[in-house]
Amino acid sequence: MSRRASKSDSGVDVVKEPPTRKDKNLDQFFVQRPQELEGLRSAVTGERRAAFLLGRTGSGKTTLLEAFIRQYPRLFAGGIIYSNSTLETPVRTLSRHHSLPLREPTLLVIDEAHLLPAHSLVELDHLLGVEQHLHTIVVSQLSLRPLSRRFRRVVLGDLSERQVRALLKKRLDSTDPRLAGQIYEMTGANIGLADFASGSLRAGILTLDQLAQGLRPFEQSGVWQSSGEPIPYDGDLAPRLIVDVTSINRELLDMVRSNPNLLYSLPTRKFEEIVAELLLRLGYKVELTPPTRDGGFDMYAAKHEILGKFLYLVECKRYAPSHRVGVEIVRSLYGVVQQKKATAGIVATTSFFTSIAKNLQRELEHQMQLADYFDLQRWLGLL
Repeated sequence: MSRRASKSDSGVDVVKEPPTRKDKNLDQFFVQRPQELEGLRSAVTGERRAAFLLGRTGSGKTTLLEAFIRQYPRLFAGGIIYSNSTLETPVRTLSRHHSLPLREPTLLVIDEAHLLPAHSLVELDHLLGVEQHLHTIVVSQLSLRPLSRRFRRVVLGDLSERQVRALLKKRLDSTDPRLAGQIYEMTGANIGLADFASGSLRAGILTLDQLAQGLRPFEQSGVWQSSGEPIPYDGDLAPRLIVDVTSINRELLDMVRSNPNLLYSLPTRKFEEIVAELLLRLGYKVELTPPTRDGGFDMYAAKHEILGKFLYLVECKRYAPSHRVGVEIVRSLYGVVQQKKATAGIVATTSFFTSIAKNLQRELEHQMQLADYFDLQRWLGLL
């Protein structure tokens, strides 16, 4: 069965049939969750027509949605709209693809809803009241206060150790019975992280030792903001920020090379300087933007090659490992790249990227690059 889809500039997919994975069968990704599947079905087909799917990063929300659509493909004759944009209101998203009022049952899936402003969620609740053929699933990593009682909560908890080990065995397709257990010890019940680890091993990108080094636990004291960044220290103890990247302390860089987890304890500006210094030593001419800028990126990185001069705009995100960089950051930097007429953009993070962000990067592979925690380790290894 083929997939028919259309995509708007806002990152919205409209599909008449379930999305499919190009690289693997869904069975390799999905752990049977009949209770959660039934919760989604009864919520979106019931009188209220609204479900709130809540789960932490890597809990399997996207895969559960795919399984839901595959299991109930005929529920929504009007189509399924995937909205990953934080720039559009629900009304505008719907009107791009349908004439209102709706004439057939239509499912609106809003992913990463915790990034939406509160008024968008209020508007969605109003839409459900006036559009009798509208059904919706709101997906989020965080609880959302503006959601009314109309929305039935479906919470994805962690899988058991037995479930994760069974899933890893399927994904790894390995004759070594110990391998799934070793990856579980590294990743715990985080499905997204386990998938990254098993995929890296299957593709030969990383060895088991490299995974163990990169995924080793770290401790960081302090309080983290909802954005994923630590709240900065105030007062005389705050380190002086160095604007000139050439004055980076070499000893600090050597310490980070030997223990990349130190990146999490650096102030945000210092992390930007470390990235700038890395690029400088890899042959780029680098210029940091002022700390108070609001231009949508942190530094310029230019390089002269045989084919000409290439200019990159780099955005740095020092996030906690559990807080993945979402598609809205990639899309925002891409817009600045177009505005500045730069060659490409680079998002560098101490964390990882959501699957939606990586999908967008694949569509813009010559204009956007993503560098996660493991990529930063590889950059450090090139010095």
